[in-house]
Amino acid sequence: MVFVNEIGEIVHALVDSFAGAANKNIGDAFLLVWKLPDEDTQWSTEENNLVVKPTVRAGQTAEMAAISFLKCFAGINKSRNLYKYRSYPDLNRRMPNYSVKMGFGLHVGWAIEGAIGSDFKIDVSYLSPNVKLSDEFEASTKLFGTPLLMSGHVYDLMTDATKLKCRQMDTVKIPGAEGIFRLYTCDIDYDLIEVESEKKKELSGDQKKLKRVKARLRRDREKVKMFDGTFKLVNLFEVDEDLKIMREPFTDKFYEVYNDAFKDYTEGNWQDARSKLEEMESIRGTPDGPSLSLLTVMRAHDFNAPADWEGWRDLD
Repeated sequence: MVFVNEIGEIVHALVDSFAGAANKNIGDAFLLVWKLPDEDTQWSTEENNLVVKPTVRAGQTAEMAAISFLKCFAGINKSRNLYKYRSYPDLNRRMPNYSVKMGFGLHVGWAIEGAIGSDFKIDVSYLSPNVKLSDEFEASTKLFGTPLLMSGHVYDLMTDATKLKCRQMDTVKIPGAEGIFRLYTCDIDYDLIEVESEKKKELSGDQKKLKRVKARLRRDREKVKMFDGTFKLVNLFEVDEDLKIMREPFTDKFYEVYNDAFKDYTEGNWQDARSKLEEMESIRGTPDGPSLSLLTVMRAHDFNAPADWEGWRDLD
């Protein structure tokens, strides 16, 4: 319980600072929510679904959610509270070189917000297939070897400048869900973040409350700038030290080769895609999870696209 709560303290604080809200815990998983006003959504009779309009506010919200998750990885790896678990003998016997690892799934869509329970117990929660999809994306981070996985619905809301910081990993059909989903990530290597040199001074309860109030006032001021276009979130990739450190291995050359390989993969030129994807480790300096995932998919077909290949596959 202490372990999960120490992680929750970091995750909840960072999500709050980017205008999100912590909803509930499901074991060691966190449900985190960003709400959009009704004017940013509309009902699509063609799709029989509620869709998000590509407004400035919706785009900024999508980017805040993604960036807050990236900052969570930095916060977890910097924390001296969590660093102590690396030296626990029992943990290291079961999992050598143990360190805290998390995966984040991000999706956008409608949900029913309400209280569930009785006179004896009440939980406020969100019910929706979209909540389930977020959970599926989080679980799939292990398949793709990347800490963050987001749907094309989130990617489409972002500005063109922020989209350049992301890359598509695959296009899939998810069991039990309607439609085809493009899957994206925003690349980071959080192992490059060093642990803080000194443990931060523990704040009193009143100090924590005051800090939260100040943070909320600052967040509200920054939200006004974000939503009127005064401040562009993509600038954080150039000025935030944590983001700069974590994204250092992902060069223009890396994306140039990968994007060519992904185009070959989508078009069914799997032999060409194979040769390019096998270069990714040497370009990055360490194994690249999304590249290895695509190689695994193609290897199952001896690197020859199926005759009925249309650029997407069933997610296994």
